[in-house]
Amino acid sequence: MTENTYIYNNKAAVLEKINKPLKVKKLMTKKIARNQLLIRVKYTFVCGSQLNEIFGKKGKDKYLPHTLGHEAVGIIIKAGSKITKFKNGDTVIISWIKNSKLECANAEHLDIANKKVNSGPVSTFVKFAITSESRVYKINSKKLKKIYALYGCAMPTGVGIALQAMKNLKKNNFITIYGLGGIGLIVFATLKYFGYKNIIAVEKNKERLKLLKKLGCKLSLNLVSFEKLIHKNDIKISEIKRSIDTSGNIFLMRNAFKNLSKDGKFYIAGNPSKGEVLKIDPYEIIYGKRIFGSIGGDISIKKNIKLFDRIVEKNPYLFKKFIDKSYNLEEINLAIKNFLKGKIIRPLIKI
Repeated sequence: MTENTYIYNNKAAVLEKINKPLKVKKLMTKKIARNQLLIRVKYTFVCGSQLNEIFGKKGKDKYLPHTLGHEAVGIIIKAGSKITKFKNGDTVIISWIKNSKLECANAEHLDIANKKVNSGPVSTFVKFAITSESRVYKINSKKLKKIYALYGCAMPTGVGIALQAMKNLKKNNFITIYGLGGIGLIVFATLKYFGYKNIIAVEKNKERLKLLKKLGCKLSLNLVSFEKLIHKNDIKISEIKRSIDTSGNIFLMRNAFKNLSKDGKFYIAGNPSKGEVLKIDPYEIIYGKRIFGSIGGDISIKKNIKLFDRIVEKNPYLFKKFIDKSYNLEEINLAIKNFLKGKIIRPLIKI
């Protein structure tokens, strides 16, 4: 380790082995280049994508050990000499979703044993994040809010897929959401914001179902109860014009596609394990059903920050649930454990 090169005393939650708890470690981080930003991370959320990494659901991980995290809010500590759009003190969103700016090299870390700890283009389970302008978005507010960390992944994904599903959808048509975790709840909040009331939420978590009732969801129930209503013809599949899956569960995906009108559209936002296969009857496609995928909602974060703000403002009770409990970085494994048990919607980590 050269003192002139590795100058930032850092701390991070590191994935060292698959299916093992993260290790919170002290790191030395290489100083920023001219086209990089040094950001003091304040709050970050744990996303389902990180669970897939931790538990090996994305396939073989050739970058171990490495840092994690891809949605956060923080403050710029230092901007490289080539950076012109950001300055020291700016409040910013950090996101894995790229904008049109050029990418730069990834952050470089060493642990106390001088061993390399890898990093992707974005890492947010760290005290100091280093990234390019392509993953950073300025917040035009002097107040740093915890909820801004959600704008790096969950908000654009949930809002974006809802906007796609709403195209050519009449307000009296039915739309079903499968999996009401963080992204599913944001899909619900977005549809509600735009005046859609015929929303069916399919979720097994009892506390989540209670929350949805308080939020005014027309019908919130588990899959077994939902299919009983279909069987009794209390719910007509012909009226369900959209299905959205945010669960990443192949079984739910199959049912989301099955329980859809013949001319309906199915949107997939959840992330199943690598290699899992969704089996469908091709005749359902032949006769008019359509399937769409979404990566990060396929919308611009920069252009939609004000929309995100309005959706949050119209749903204060819901979004308070995202931020009313936080964990310190040292508690990140407890946060992940509670996330897996469904005790919290999406773990908020205070760095």
